Amino acid sequence: MIETSIYKGFQIYIPKKIREKHNLNLEDKITWESRDDEIIIKVKKQRSLNDLARLVVADEEVDAVEIKKLAGRGEI
Repeated sequence: MIETSIYKGFQIYIPKKIREKHNLNLEDKITWESRDDEIIIKVKKQRSLNDLARLVVADEEVDAVEIKKLAGRGEI
C-alpha cells in the first residue's frame, strides 16, 4: 500500500510508481466514487488524436475536434 497526504487546496499527489504502472498522462481523467467508508478512484484514459483517427473511416470530411469531444464523453 502506498500512502500520500492531502495538501493545501485539497490537492493530492499520485505517486510515481502508480503513474508509471498505469501509464497516466496529464489529460487522463480521474473519477471518484464514495461507497460507505471507502473512496474508489478510477482513471479514464484520454485517447490521442492519432488513436481517434484510426477509428474513423469516412468518405466525407471529418471534424477531428468534434470526434475528440465525442470520444472524451465516451460516445465513440
